[in-house]
Amino acid sequence: MNKTSETTKGLLEEMLGLLDPQKASLNIIDDLDRKNKDLEAVQTAYMKFMDDMDRKNRDLEAAQKAFMNIMDDMERKNRDLEAAQTAYMNIMDDMELKNKELDEARAYADNIIRSMTEMLIVLAPDGTIKGVNKAVRRVLGYDEDELIGIKINSILVGEETEDIFGSLAKQEFTVQSEKIFLTKKGEKIPSLFSGAVMRGSSKNIQGIVCVARDISERKQMEEEIKEKLKESTAQLVQSEKLNALGEMIASISHELKQPLNVIKIISQSLEIDIKRNRFKPEELTGNISDIKKQVDKLSEIIEHMRIFTRKSSTVMEKNCVNRVIEQACKFFSQQLKIYNIELTTDLGSDLPQILLDPIQIEQVIVNLIGNARDALNETERNDGRIAIKTHKTDSSTSLLGRESVVIEITDNAGGIPEHVLKKIFEPFFTTKAPGKGTGLGLSISKKIVENHRGIIAIETKGGEGSNFVITLPAIAEG
Repeated sequence: MNKTSETTKGLLEEMLGLLDPQKASLNIIDDLDRKNKDLEAVQTAYMKFMDDMDRKNRDLEAAQKAFMNIMDDMERKNRDLEAAQTAYMNIMDDMELKNKELDEARAYADNIIRSMTEMLIVLAPDGTIKGVNKAVRRVLGYDEDELIGIKINSILVGEETEDIFGSLAKQEFTVQSEKIFLTKKGEKIPSLFSGAVMRGSSKNIQGIVCVARDISERKQMEEEIKEKLKESTAQLVQSEKLNALGEMIASISHELKQPLNVIKIISQSLEIDIKRNRFKPEELTGNISDIKKQVDKLSEIIEHMRIFTRKSSTVMEKNCVNRVIEQACKFFSQQLKIYNIELTTDLGSDLPQILLDPIQIEQVIVNLIGNARDALNETERNDGRIAIKTHKTDSSTSLLGRESVVIEITDNAGGIPEHVLKKIFEPFFTTKAPGKGTGLGLSISKKIVENHRGIIAIETKGGEGSNFVITLPAIAEG
């Protein structure tokens, strides 16, 4: 059945229904119910539509809000980007400034290195020269390309690269030490050398920076000063000798007077014999022999005085210290008797020989005996004693740790105060009255003993006396 037929049928049924009131009324009610339902459905649909519209509006508002947030975020990101761009530009400007400052610093450092009067040498870890400054080329006479790539020990006298790096690896730097560089012409340049290790971030050695200063002029000045000091010291020693000799003049004059008196007596006796015609040849021979003996004694005293006071360099010889002591005691034998001072000696008979300058060691002995004499005179005692003793000592007991000869000079002058003891060997220190001493005797004596590789020490007891102990090394056998 087609659509037109169905429409026609419906109209016919509707017309027939109108003919039936009851049925028509029911149809109207059904139609109203249907329309109400349709209306309710429409209302429900409308409400759903309105709800959907509200939801869509809320979604739209949320979308608008999200869009605004996105726009705000983009604006913030744009501001951050602009700030980052500004910071980047500042960093680039700062880097450019830093690079400029770094270039200036490098140029300044290069200028300092070029202007350094000290030699600067940069070494690789194996001791190969990597760089030098102008001073190296000037002092050593090499061109830079002649030095780059060679080992540093090639231009050092008696130095091994391993020795240099060994000490540096332990200490990280070397304190200033003297080393000798070789110039291109083979000349030796004494230098004051120091080095420092360069390490990388992993603490490995990257190289060594070495600085060396030419000290040729300083060395020459030091030699000149040493010579002047040597001359001055010799003059002081000579002055002290003459001072000691002046103090002993009374004893020396007595030593000279004694043989002169003997000669005078013999001469007077001969003169009387001749006048009385009692001349006997055998007596004349004996008298002449006695005169000769006394003249020899005088000559010996005068010669010893001449040797003792002459200016001379150190002359070391093998000798027994006892002979030197005996010779020194001759200066005092008569003088000490005048002062009621007893001088005794206890000289060892089995002493080994030592290498010494007899005049210098005698000067030390004379000085110590003279000091003991002066100390005893100040005490005004009548039982003054000076004792000299020598003995040997082996390596186990010697202060020198080897076989030695010990000289002890002891007095009973009451000892030396502690405050004096601390300064007793200082030059020009003296406890004597002005004009009575130079203050150089003990300082010179100490220097003489040390030049003989020995030691001088003091043992003192308050109220008793002092003992000066000199230890000198014996000559090794064989």
